[in-house]
Amino acid sequence: MSDAELEEEEDVESGMTDSFRFFLQGIMAGKVLSQDETDALYAKSIQAFHDANLGPAPNLNEALQVINGNLEPLFLSIKSLPDERTGETFYSLTNQRGDVDSQKATHYTLHFIELYKKIIQAIVEATGTESAKKEQGVRYSDGTISWDDAVHMMESSKATKQHTEIFLNEMNAEKWLEIIEKPKKRLTLGVRSLLELKQWLEDRYEGIVVDCIICSEHVIRGQICQNDKCSVKMHHHCSKRWFSTRKNECPTCKNEWKSKQP
Repeated sequence: MSDAELEEEEDVESGMTDSFRFFLQGIMAGKVLSQDETDALYAKSIQAFHDANLGPAPNLNEALQVINGNLEPLFLSIKSLPDERTGETFYSLTNQRGDVDSQKATHYTLHFIELYKKIIQAIVEATGTESAKKEQGVRYSDGTISWDDAVHMMESSKATKQHTEIFLNEMNAEKWLEIIEKPKKRLTLGVRSLLELKQWLEDRYEGIVVDCIICSEHVIRGQICQNDKCSVKMHHHCSKRWFSTRKNECPTCKNEWKSKQP
């Protein structure tokens, strides 16, 4: 059997096609892609490589099932997650054995990995119900720390303020962290951290990091039931969608739910 025939037989067994490979390469190169970018990449891969004689092209979800099935032995998976602030969906190739050290060790020094951990801890601690804030009757989880506090966390190390700020801006560009510019510059967890560190966050901060009652994803920044005895949380964008067609009350305790979008 020739090499070409062997390759074709492997494709049939795995379900992987040239269009799927092209799409996977694009995801790997893009790191984190928006829904529009992901849709455009998949359309381009189908246009370039799909053989119309084989019938209609699989849709994106069907393609992801095949690709992720082949990535599973490598502990990798393409996952999607809505952005906490906007609700926009993003896709990324994630390491299923994800923890902070394995994710960042190849890119940054130990000092900066430790800074990232400290920032995560400070942000997570700001999500607890005991740290909840209230504005116009709305009880919410801020889930942010100030830019200055993040920079000062490196004061005891050898890193300069300039290098620390470069690091934080890089983490924002890579969507591990998100910079909020107004009203004062602050940091929160980016969509990539929530995608790749989901299990690590659950294990390390059990009982502190909780899921949205609507979408079942972690809530770092979101709304909390106004009933002090109820711990239900939901993302701002989830509350907007949920209460657009339902009575403003907690899905669990039925207490009145005052909602305000950031």
